[in-house]
Amino acid sequence: MSIPAAISLPIALTRQFDLLERRLWRMDALVAATGAIGALLLSYTLVFASDRLGNTPHSLRLLFTLAGWAGFLIFAFRYANRWVWRRRSVRGLAVIVQKRYHRLGDRLLGIVELADPTGRPSNYSPELCAAAIAQVATEASTFDFQQAATERQPRRYLLAFLLLAALVTLLALATPEAAWNALLRWAWPMSDVDRYTFVTIEPLPDHLVVAQGEPFDITLGLAPHSYWRPRAARSRFEDLPASSAPILNGIATFHFPGQTQPRLLWLSIGDLTRSIRIEPAVRPDLRELRARIILPPYLQYPPQDLRIEAGTLPFLPGTCATFTGEAVRNLASATLQSPPPTLLPVSGPRFTTAPLLLELERDITFSWRDTLGLAAPAPQTIHADREECL
Repeated sequence: MSIPAAISLPIALTRQFDLLERRLWRMDALVAATGAIGALLLSYTLVFASDRLGNTPHSLRLLFTLAGWAGFLIFAFRYANRWVWRRRSVRGLAVIVQKRYHRLGDRLLGIVELADPTGRPSNYSPELCAAAIAQVATEASTFDFQQAATERQPRRYLLAFLLLAALVTLLALATPEAAWNALLRWAWPMSDVDRYTFVTIEPLPDHLVVAQGEPFDITLGLAPHSYWRPRAARSRFEDLPASSAPILNGIATFHFPGQTQPRLLWLSIGDLTRSIRIEPAVRPDLRELRARIILPPYLQYPPQDLRIEAGTLPFLPGTCATFTGEAVRNLASATLQSPPPTLLPVSGPRFTTAPLLLELERDITFSWRDTLGLAAPAPQTIHADREECL
């Protein structure tokens, strides 16, 4: 069986299909560009907004970034599928016209199929087919095929894209440091790039040891260069209600009741949140205080080691004493308070004085601080009591 000869569509009709195809291309290109870039802008904006609420976890940042790129690839694939791999045929364009102009569409689709030799029966007369094509083409010349391409969807995508682009541009101009920081955290979601905050505070410790059962204060100070300067700050223990404190002259002071067990404390000011591990500990009391007594030479007595139990130390004129104290924990510093105050050498939990001539001392007072930062429960005072005979 011979294949029917192909019949060309009239040039004017072909021109109408070309105009429709160009308009469809422009609209699909606009949707693809605004949709793909808009998906990236939206995912970036989500990271920026999430960072304002708190430190966005790596997993959530990764989700936002992957969602943005997934949207980008979806729009790129849809465009390539329509215009690269599976470009519309004349029949596909006729179907689009058919949906817009129902009265013309069925006949237009019919003559497109007649012009295709593979879809036309062999017993059809080429002359009759050509006449039918010419008749419908003449009628079609009064219709604007470009109107079959709806502009509603491209306009929506363009409007959404312009709003997102304006928002991102505004963020970049108003807060360039925050915008750049969010871009880095969006581009490398699994990195350890610190979150930018509009509030900047003076350094705070991650861990704080406080005296067990005693009230304590924590001071939160705004840095001089802080972009945002809120009027109040909030604090909350992990299992207790929140409280607030006013910021006066850039400083907020929180007063907390005594604690008996470790807790996590959250401090919030503006878009900044910091956590401090609060660990109560007993103050470093003295385990013992000893004195090595060097009696006056005329007595010809060897040095004596005494454990000082009471707060009074009797002595004879000319007696010297070296004091050694041992605390319950390692010490960071110790001080002899007799004027002028003197820092004492420490070794682990012990401190030692140089030999002191007791008759020059009235009250010998020691203070100390352990490696946790806690001071002694109270200074230890030894009253030197002069005696005339042993």
